[in-house]
Amino acid sequence: MQRNFTIFASAARTATHSSQLYHNVDINTNVRGMLLTLDVSAAAATPSVVMTVEWYDAASDSYEILLTAIAVTGIGKDSYLIYPESAAAGGAITQVVNFPLPSIWRVTMTHADADSITYSLGVMMLP
Repeated sequence: MQRNFTIFASAARTATHSSQLYHNVDINTNVRGMLLTLDVSAAAATPSVVMTVEWYDAASDSYEILLTAIAVTGIGKDSYLIYPESAAAGGAITQVVNFPLPSIWRVTMTHADADSITYSLGVMMLP
């Protein structure tokens, strides 16, 4: 798998959904973190979507939250950094999690209502 790829292609969405599970060994064994970019290109009425990055815990067969993003309600771009020893958010980075990326993870987009919001989500894996 590439170091840069699309998790969610641009589309209008109204309901909560999760990405596939990603395994870092399938991407690159040297992955320590990632930079996610959420690009909202259209919004109807008053949509609200919250992105969470979750890691998979095999022992309990459940997901634990690594990042809960600030709710997005309108058009624009937001970037989120998950990386060990990272500094505070600033510049083009909306939020930062100072933690290494777990080996198995997914992204969930939780919609607060049925108002349509069009977005894409891309990722750059970081060594």
